[in-house]
Amino acid sequence: MVVRETWFGRAYNAFFAILVVGIIWGGLAFLLFLRAEGSLPEELQGIAFYSLAAFGLLFGLLMFPVVGITFRRSNWLVRAGRDWLLIKIRSDSNAKLPEPHPIAVSLRYEEVEWARWTREVVTRHGLNSLSGSQGQKIHILDLKLRVDREALESLRKTVDAELAFKPPAGHTLAHHYPVRLDGDVLRVQWRWFLRPTIPRLLNEVGREFAVEKPLDLTKDFTREIPKAEIDDEVLELARRGETLAAIGLAQKSYGMSLTEAKAFVEGLVGRD
Repeated sequence: MVVRETWFGRAYNAFFAILVVGIIWGGLAFLLFLRAEGSLPEELQGIAFYSLAAFGLLFGLLMFPVVGITFRRSNWLVRAGRDWLLIKIRSDSNAKLPEPHPIAVSLRYEEVEWARWTREVVTRHGLNSLSGSQGQKIHILDLKLRVDREALESLRKTVDAELAFKPPAGHTLAHHYPVRLDGDVLRVQWRWFLRPTIPRLLNEVGREFAVEKPLDLTKDFTREIPKAEIDDEVLELARRGETLAAIGLAQKSYGMSLTEAKAFVEGLVGRD
């Protein structure tokens, strides 16, 4: 049994951010040393030197928020306790937004029939014709639920409320939704920088329920789509959190402007 509370899905990129900043600022310090010694190459003197210094300082300062995110208290995706899982449906990118509805759902281990690591290769259109198609490998924690219809519908409404949430004026919304519900399977997206990995999570809590073999899937949103299915494909992209890809598909399929496609996608999500 899991007898302690464990946090999963924490961003683990502080080390890399500090490393990059250290390399850049170390390079600047070396240039300053060469300049003081009079050994700075001629091509790096004058405006070139000040441009490099300004870029290095600015980039280093921009990387510090990345370090801060790593240590933020809200920086978790799944928490495991003695007999429960707590899954946060709000992206940490939106951690500072108000919470008019629940942003986490709780599952008892007995409510999970099985868990699985799904590796999905998704191909989708870019936002415009110049960007072409884009491919991405997505790692997903699938949880097959064993709950009644009422509980499943309540969970669906909670997940959909986050998807349709529009923040008040003055707040910026990141269109990233780490959790979605497909039928009775709760799907949790595990970004590449999250630690620990899904296999380690399953090793930790998998003794509480069955663990299926990993599954490899492909999904191609760039194929020729029948007219009757375009809206469904756009909506699926939006529900995956691929809002920009959904807008891009609407533009390509219906010849809409960017503003029209954005309003169209928002209308589909609100109607769903």
